[in-house]
Amino acid sequence: FTGVSSGLELALGFAVTENLALHLTIFGTAVANPEVTVDGEDLGTADDSTLTSVGIGGGITYYLMPANVYFSGSLGVGSIRQTINLDSEDEV
Repeated sequence: FTGVSSGLELALGFAVTENLALHLTIFGTAVANPEVTVDGEDLGTADDSTLTSVGIGGGITYYLMPANVYFSGSLGVGSIRQTINLDSEDEV
């Protein structure tokens, strides 16, 4: 599946120390009407179809001050869902 996607990530948390924060991370991504390729063969566009991924987890962020640089990471669980609308006219 290839195509233009949109994504959103939200991190809510608090500072443990001046340079360290803990947070809850929620994220999601979606691709609508993706192009489908199987074993190098182009199967066309999957019209009225979506591929979505969502997840939730915990994370940590470390700030390097005064450079205003930070490193952040999250671990969590997620799922991927594919919805395909097949009409008699669709190729995929």
